[in-house]
Amino acid sequence: DWKWHLRQTQATERAARAQNDALAAQVGAERARLDGAQQLADAERQWRHNQGPQALPTVQAMANDGNARAMVLLSAMLSEGRDIPKDHAQAMDWLRKAAAQGSALAWVRLGTIYEKGLGEPRQPSLAENGYLKAARQGDPSGLYSLGLLYTQNLEGVGQRPVAAYMLLTLATRAHEAHPQDDSLTPHNHTAFWAPGALRRLATTMAVADVAERGADAWRPGMPLEF
Repeated sequence: DWKWHLRQTQATERAARAQNDALAAQVGAERARLDGAQQLADAERQWRHNQGPQALPTVQAMANDGNARAMVLLSAMLSEGRDIPKDHAQAMDWLRKAAAQGSALAWVRLGTIYEKGLGEPRQPSLAENGYLKAARQGDPSGLYSLGLLYTQNLEGVGQRPVAAYMLLTLATRAHEAHPQDDSLTPHNHTAFWAPGALRRLATTMAVADVAERGADAWRPGMPLEF
């Protein structure tokens, strides 16, 4: 029946057009993403060269559009200044918005603020929470920052050398796989420093320490895994 064949041909053509349209939209979205990333990188470069007022409109617009990295950059700009009026409250608001979107970078920056008390009361437990959110994503800086936090003995967090050793090992491996550090990661919180921290921690630990801590934590009914 020629009508049936015609309908089949038309349906095939419609499906092909829809597939081509979807592919074109996907390509367009990827091009827009790359263009946006380049715009943001250019704006960050301007800001770091003390051209903050020129960079601010681009970053502000992208942050308002929901770009999480733009939110983190805007927060950094408002926090550090460089020819832009500082606004700690606004900087924190943008950082929290980026963190709410799941940005590991934002969580590391929030953790650093609470660990060191940078414009906020020092709260190690909130620092731990921020680092943990990033570490769970496999973020190298999150792994390193949490591991380093556990080597200290801060109130509300305590000292956890076994967990710290594991986290610093993971951070070292992650950095070896992806050695390029993010320019917006807080100073001394990149996983570049993980191997050194791991070596220092190793000198303070022994097999007996690890075994004893495991024994202290074990209770009847818990699994024994060796």
